[in-house]
Amino acid sequence: MSRALFIIDVQNDFTEGGALGVEGGAAVAEGITKLLHGHPDRYDAVLASRDWHDGDNDNGGHFHPAPDYVDSWPEHCVSGTEGAESWRRANSTRYRSGTRSGRVDST
Repeated sequence: MSRALFIIDVQNDFTEGGALGVEGGAAVAEGITKLLHGHPDRYDAVLASRDWHDGDNDNGGHFHPAPDYVDSWPEHCVSGTEGAESWRRANSTRYRSGTRSGRVDST
């Protein structure tokens, strides 16, 4: 039987000090990094997603200057920013596949 690990949106903006940082976010990211280093062959696939938004629009109303934290949010994980990158101390070379979520097609 094959094993896969899915790593969802472990990015700088979701760790302490980020645009939407949560307490303990860095500890979760560190735990993932330790798991991958300590058990490099445990998973047949390591898949990672990143929340990823365009910086030149409101992303379909997702970004708002007065967010309600249900349907709208402050700017976060904007493409090309440090906040959108995988957690700064993660060894992202261990990820064998990745996807970006959150983009809004403007056409």
